[in-house]
Amino acid sequence: MQRIVVIFLFFWLGAATLCAQPYRVLFDPPGETFLLDARRIATNTFDVARYADASLNFPSAVATGADGRELLTAYIKTDSTRSIEMRRSLDGGRTWENNPFTVDQDGKELHSLSLFHLGQNAAPSGGRWRRRRTPAERGNLALFAGGYPIQISSTYTNGKSWSNFHSVNPFGGFRVSSLVRLHNGRLMALFDDDGRFLYPDEEGQGATLRKSVIYKIYSDDGGLTWSDPEIALKHNLHGLYDAVAIYSPVRKDNELILIVSERESSSVYISSSTDEGNSWSYPEKLPASIQGDRFGVATYNRQLLLSYRDMSRTLSDGQPNPTFGDIVLWMGDRRELLRADRDGVKVRIADNYPSTEAMDYNDRNFSDCGYVSVLPLAHRQFCIVASGRWEQDEPPFVRSFLFDPIELLQFINKLK
Repeated sequence: MQRIVVIFLFFWLGAATLCAQPYRVLFDPPGETFLLDARRIATNTFDVARYADASLNFPSAVATGADGRELLTAYIKTDSTRSIEMRRSLDGGRTWENNPFTVDQDGKELHSLSLFHLGQNAAPSGGRWRRRRTPAERGNLALFAGGYPIQISSTYTNGKSWSNFHSVNPFGGFRVSSLVRLHNGRLMALFDDDGRFLYPDEEGQGATLRKSVIYKIYSDDGGLTWSDPEIALKHNLHGLYDAVAIYSPVRKDNELILIVSERESSSVYISSSTDEGNSWSYPEKLPASIQGDRFGVATYNRQLLLSYRDMSRTLSDGQPNPTFGDIVLWMGDRRELLRADRDGVKVRIADNYPSTEAMDYNDRNFSDCGYVSVLPLAHRQFCIVASGRWEQDEPPFVRSFLFDPIELLQFINKLK
């Protein structure tokens, strides 16, 4: 692809005005950027959970069914109880159960949720090659909560009942952002910390580092016990956070790809490992067109799908970026990722309204949304789950968005 494509997905409420074409060209400047309108977005957007008097944050979702239709989403309801709720979808994210299941927190105040399938595919999700899960693995889920110490709750009933939260080990971290089942069968989880949560003293104060680093922990028994943390990745100049790892969509590469954000400016870096995560290459900065955090990642054939909170403030021509603070999705192959200023496809999935509590444009809370999950479904579709201020003057809530990568690629190819 010769030009980066920025796609604006407007929420059209008039279903009668929708046409057969999924996208309509709005603006085609002589430079690098197309502006497109996804006319069918209203039919592909669904509320997962929504309250008029409470914000819903830190959503995390997994596919629990073998057919790619049963999904489970967890989130924190930030009211006086700060409860953890879960909702299930049986039709690939189109409808969600009305009565949520509340996870017992045993009096603990938990935050930064991460929901994972401990029997997830070792191969790329959405790809053609995969390890078949056993019936026990299909019901083996884990819910992590950040802080000190990192807490975990698990289930072997596909999320219908959960164990009490207990500490992974006597260490803490901000958020467990990624979990991968390695080809050798081990589980590797990644989290970030700057010393505040890792090993705090008796007064709860950690030896704060100058910058945060990415840590890794391993499990050899399917997530029952975990190793002590080791440094997976650090940068000489910048603090790193929100790391997500996935196997390369090109099978012969046998490469683990790690996408990680820089805390100071939300620049994005890429690193890779060819030895099952034992060592990682020095992080390489991606072009400014991919700048953000709170990533979800998946693959389709040879394509990488990265969905995240867009923190790029300007376009390549210096003009303000109209997708700043919104949920976007970048799609392209491994090589195009390093040329994302001119290659790949960038899609605005959802328009996030600014926070009423943010002071100005430079306030990170101006665009408080994200914590994205990208889930492969049947029939080549994907479901993207994220929280945000999807309606003006309303607190953040959780929505699901259905996306067909083949449909988008076919439309782009017609424009070339």
